[in-house]
Amino acid sequence: MQLQSSSSPASTNVLHSPKEEETDATTERKMKFQTDGGSRRQFASLRLTLLPCRTLGLLCLLTLAAAASAVLTPTSLLPLTDAEESLCGKKSAVPVCRMKLSQCAPLDTLLTPLLGSPQTIISCTNTTGMPLKADFLASLGRAMMTGTVDAKLMKKPTGDAPADYAIRQCVLNSTGMLGGDLQLNRGAIAAQVASMSPPSLRAAVGLAIDGCPEPVDLKVMEYLKCLKKTCVASIPDPTPVPPSLGSPLSDGTKAGGGLGTVGTI
Repeated sequence: MQLQSSSSPASTNVLHSPKEEETDATTERKMKFQTDGGSRRQFASLRLTLLPCRTLGLLCLLTLAAAASAVLTPTSLLPLTDAEESLCGKKSAVPVCRMKLSQCAPLDTLLTPLLGSPQTIISCTNTTGMPLKADFLASLGRAMMTGTVDAKLMKKPTGDAPADYAIRQCVLNSTGMLGGDLQLNRGAIAAQVASMSPPSLRAAVGLAIDGCPEPVDLKVMEYLKCLKKTCVASIPDPTPVPPSLGSPLSDGTKAGGGLGTVGTI
């Protein structure tokens, strides 16, 4: 049997291999699928998502359930992180701690000169000629994308103690946060928080600026933590709201009276 070339315009009886026929059928199904409505596409997407779970079984289903729970759980109900607990204390209620942290959050912005900007850090690391650690470079990359420098970033940029100290000194000098005695310029730090409100928080943090210990080897992470802990501790716990007059109590009675009636004066 003689096969005609597929390039011939008169070709009408070209034989196809089983693989080509399967490909054509798949293409036809895809084209038909693309013409259907959005609901069918969503259903197909759901089937494709659940398909691996049929293979992996219970482990996959448990993973999906945990992921869905994490998405649906409000942040206020999640347990405190180690960092939050270190600022509020282990006995602090979750909503109370997060309420206090939100009020002290402006400190993170006001005290950024103590950490420096990513550009300042890059400039200072270039002065040492020492190779930088991989985890430092990764953290610096995140800081460049977010614009926020983590307090742990400057702990060990190179792993060489003298070089790391020189980098931290360079950053604090560049931002005006280091005095001539190679100690923190606490007057400049106080000026940074002068705009903080309310006045009660500003006063508490102002006292901590002078009272918190001088950081060892210019590692400001513990100094910043001291300021934040003071801020959190200065905020009083919310006062529980007493039941309003006539509101139902747990035993079915009403506040201010007995046996379900409001007391008369």
